[in-house]
Amino acid sequence: FFSLHLVMERFLCWILGLIFLTDLPVVIAHATPIIQLSDIHLDLHYRPGAPADCLIGHATGLGCCRWYNIPRKPFRSAGAWGDYGCDAPLQLAEFALQWVNKSFPNPGVLLWTGDTASHHDITQSFKQNMENVDVVTALIRKYLPSWKIFPVIGNHDTWPVDQLPLPDPYTSVTVHLANSWKGWIPEDQVENFKRGGFYRGTWNCITVLVLNCLYQDNNNILGRSQTDPAGQLAWLASELHLASTKGEKVWIINHIPPGGGESSAFMTATLYNLTRAYSDTIVGQFYGHTHADQFTLYYAEDGVTPVGMTYIAPSLLPSNHLPAMTLFDHDGDTITDKRVFYVNMTELNKEHSATFVQLYSAKESYGLPDLSAKSWNDLYIRMTQNATLAGMYAQFQRPGGEQTYTPSMSQDAVCNTVRIGGFRHPGPC
Repeated sequence: FFSLHLVMERFLCWILGLIFLTDLPVVIAHATPIIQLSDIHLDLHYRPGAPADCLIGHATGLGCCRWYNIPRKPFRSAGAWGDYGCDAPLQLAEFALQWVNKSFPNPGVLLWTGDTASHHDITQSFKQNMENVDVVTALIRKYLPSWKIFPVIGNHDTWPVDQLPLPDPYTSVTVHLANSWKGWIPEDQVENFKRGGFYRGTWNCITVLVLNCLYQDNNNILGRSQTDPAGQLAWLASELHLASTKGEKVWIINHIPPGGGESSAFMTATLYNLTRAYSDTIVGQFYGHTHADQFTLYYAEDGVTPVGMTYIAPSLLPSNHLPAMTLFDHDGDTITDKRVFYVNMTELNKEHSATFVQLYSAKESYGLPDLSAKSWNDLYIRMTQNATLAGMYAQFQRPGGEQTYTPSMSQDAVCNTVRIGGFRHPGPC
């Protein structure tokens, strides 16, 4: 009896030690999670201890944290897991995917919305950019092997940056990525992808239309000699019409959102008109690129009635904010909540241990009854009348950022929300 008692006591101590001394992951209950991961901007030459604030990188926006960077005073060394002045180290990208793997036991959907390559545009090459994408592709296959993956080409993923020539009949970028992303791009869509970087997928009875932003990028000198290179937007209109006649719901996924300075006027106008025409069919639009957590609105011809909206995801790259990802709750084809998670990079660099924590829930923090375009538009109107609410939205744009927003800065953040089509409600905007 005495021996058995000792065995049981030691076993109990061992169990308690596991519970209290081990950094166990927090499992998030979710039947089928939808995660948006955007703008990783991986730098495979990132070196911990290198200058995190440097002369040339700071002035040009190319970034620091490489061994050859010339430091600025006061000297700040790059942390092992990332730094505000630099692109993301491999360790941060892997850490994020490990967290998804451990936190969501049920396989889900990953919207991987582009810009995996670094900002070191001058020193890049085609081979380096494709290597960056391939490395993250391998990590996703390792940690999320049973997930449904929808990959997107970002404007930094091509070389030179923002450039993608007209297909003849294909491009080296699309051919390489078609091979790298084999199994994620449906077999009957490989030709579309090789020719134009866009494709159709499906998930949970939703038709998923993935676009290529490069052919409607105002900075793309090589591929802008035609209004609709590769026939992408004609294809989009045809797919939306087909889905509508079949009673299917549609997601649109892309990198550069419409309405900003980099998206062509033709792209913006086309998406605006298609969203108006198929407002009952399109149930979600997802973008990245800005590195900020934002939303934008589409309106009917009366300029008042909201007919659609877009979700713009914060970046994993610590660009003036902490690394972040987005989780969408859903009920079938309806998005029911949006939750943003971030990791404390200071703690991660210091303790080499941290986890992603929830920053906010859109429904709870903004008091939304649902996530319809009408509810987001009501929020926009409330923000133009409530400085505290506007400040909250501005602060959430950069998760965990140290920037304190003045009332005028908060108002600018709100007014930029509905930039699509140039419409503004009466009031401060």
